Amino acid sequence: MERVVTIILVAGCFGGGSDPKPPGDATVAFSIADTGNCTTTGYLGDVSIQGNTGLVVVSPNANICNNNGGGNGQTLPTEFVQFDVGGSATTINTQSAGGLARLAWAGTTPFMSWLTNNNTGPSFVQAQFGTDAPEPLTLPSGGGQLTPADIVADGNGIWVAIGQVSTPQFDDTDFVNSGESAFNGNSNNNGNGDAYGFALFNLEGSAAQAFNTTEQWFSNSMPDCLAQNTNDVYGMARGSNGNGGNGLAYEIVQFPKATGSSDADFTVFAPSQQNNIGAQNVGPTGLAANDDFVVWTLAADLEDGQPACAVFASAVPGEGSQSQGGTPMTLLSTSSFSCAGAAVDGSAAYVAITKPDQDNNNGGGTALSGLGIARLGFDGSYASIATDITGAAYDGPRRVYVLPGPPEQIVAVDPHAIGIIPASAFDGRQDIHE
Repeated sequence: MERVVTIILVAGCFGGGSDPKPPGDATVAFSIADTGNCTTTGYLGDVSIQGNTGLVVVSPNANICNNNGGGNGQTLPTEFVQFDVGGSATTINTQSAGGLARLAWAGTTPFMSWLTNNNTGPSFVQAQFGTDAPEPLTLPSGGGQLTPADIVADGNGIWVAIGQVSTPQFDDTDFVNSGESAFNGNSNNNGNGDAYGFALFNLEGSAAQAFNTTEQWFSNSMPDCLAQNTNDVYGMARGSNGNGGNGLAYEIVQFPKATGSSDADFTVFAPSQQNNIGAQNVGPTGLAANDDFVVWTLAADLEDGQPACAVFASAVPGEGSQSQGGTPMTLLSTSSFSCAGAAVDGSAAYVAITKPDQDNNNGGGTALSGLGIARLGFDGSYASIATDITGAAYDGPRRVYVLPGPPEQIVAVDPHAIGIIPASAFDGRQDIHE
């Protein structure tokens, strides 16, 4: 059944509350209706925006349609939608992917990958470049149902992290909790964010290489487990050593775009950082990169019920140097709120400000609510904007991206809307205090 996809353009706030309501902070560039009905409601999955044109995965609402992961739900189609910021939207692909789908702009062409329901063969990942015919993506070894964990692409190529279906993927409507998260070593996840491979595609969308990896991607605790700059791809993977405090060990790995072709080409860019934010279980929830910095976030496990957030940045030591990053800077360490997602520009990192919330609609569990966006300057400055989205649990942004401009803009994504905020709107603002 088709879901209603609606474009809403508003010269006003990204939300409907009364405090604060600064005029012109955000334009809601794309949204879908939340009907509360399993057959018509979806949520926004992966997002990629280039210039004034965006791509978004509109996925089935797993929380409503799958009884909080307990089954007995309906299988709805996953739609790949292309939209103009300020214009129309068109569904360019429809698959029965159960929400396990990713996309990215590869130059000026959409690249899409998804889990299929075909139960033959060692892999169930399909990849499609533009309107070309889909091609299956298989790995040299390892069975089971595989899924695209994340995709990054540029004008020269496409890089895909591959994960296991048994690992719950990031879902805006059913954000990770202690029963399924990457934070607590749940044995049902085969060791926290498992993945089995990595694939390289040329700009024409043909697979140049697909190989198994020892890296286990954190695809279930964060919206994007890959990031990129001009020369390298970075991935958030499970680490082999403790992080000096509560929480799961992780490491950021680096892969050279021009010369990388195998698992041996991954090197450690940044190891786990000390957990000093006081939460019992802490794990990674955001990753971003540019040619100067790699930024990542840690947050408390949602089921702990207490907010906590730490944000780190490490300088990129040299163009394609494949050397470990410099000593990380702590941009933020707070128990006032949690955080999810990450973005970076030349002077600051951006994260979505979140908090644990009560879910009164789906069994009374813990949900995630987004409060706003924080800008964390590399000079130590702090600014924040409350996006003023109020209502049921799961509302509010938990992903953030940078549109370079000029003028530079910040993209905030909640489960049902994409908002665009001028970067200049952060100047002098502290709507939400550290």
